[in-house]
Amino acid sequence: MAEGWMYSIGWHEDCLQNSKKFLFELTEKMNRLKAEIEKTESENAFRSAQIRKAVKMGKTHFDPDRFMKKERDKFNSTGRE
Repeated sequence: MAEGWMYSIGWHEDCLQNSKKFLFELTEKMNRLKAEIEKTESENAFRSAQIRKAVKMGKTHFDPDRFMKKERDKFNSTGRE
C-alpha cells in the first residue's frame, strides 16, 4: 500500500478543472496584454514619425491629434509609414 495521503478521483478532477479555468483566465489576460502592447507600439511608432516629420519641416510645436491626421489611419492599419 502507498504511503502518504491519497486523494479521491473527484478531488483530482476538481483540481484539473480549476487548473484549466486558471489557464483560460491567464490566456485571456495574455491576449489582452498582447493587444495593448501592439496598440502602444503602433502609437509610439506614429508619434516618432510625427516628430521626424515636424523636425524635417522645421516645426517646433504640433498638435498630435491634427498633425499628419490623414496618415494616422493608414499608419495604424499597417503599423508603418
